[in-house]
Amino acid sequence: METSLFYTPAKTVVNRHQTFLKTWLTHHILANVLGMGLLHTAISHTLTGPHGVRLTPPQWVAHTISLLLFSFILNFLQNKALQLQFKRGNFTDLGYFLVCIPSAFWIGYYAFYIPFDILFMYLAIGGINAWRLKKYFTDEKKWAWQIMLALLGGALVGIAAGMAAYFGFVKDIKVLTGDFLLWLCITLPASVTYASISKLFLRQHVTGKVE
Repeated sequence: METSLFYTPAKTVVNRHQTFLKTWLTHHILANVLGMGLLHTAISHTLTGPHGVRLTPPQWVAHTISLLLFSFILNFLQNKALQLQFKRGNFTDLGYFLVCIPSAFWIGYYAFYIPFDILFMYLAIGGINAWRLKKYFTDEKKWAWQIMLALLGGALVGIAAGMAAYFGFVKDIKVLTGDFLLWLCITLPASVTYASISKLFLRQHVTGKVE
């Protein structure tokens, strides 16, 4: 029996799905820990010093630069994961990430203050992916509410972990070290939560399996 040149063994397809899902998980965690957990603090708090409720212009600029860098890293690493499953460029939708994520962060901060900056930032990530990735899935509406739910869950877990860490031990640590610990305590639980939940949802869409 002749084998078609276009035939893809089922095992290869399954392996590709698994690789994609694992990469989606690890890349999102890496982007959050590197971009917000480490670089955000290093840029926004080291260069311009600690701040109160009101930021000086240099502090605002430093924070915005760190948010733009996080958005860039997240977009790039997410696209590298998506390329394992879909046809996609390295910087597809970068503009949406660079505009929406910092904007949502600042709207949350100035309109409602902490922790709504974190909440709005993660919801912005969910909103971008709900809108821009829906074309890859048959059930677009299902994907949209699933990814928003995943990011909401991640944000709430990150906020809860951050508040527990701050009142538990971070507030008694010197400023810079405390800032690094605080943002790691926020971004690691948040990213593990939303990346794990969204991975489960993605599995449904790319393999048709619920678990």
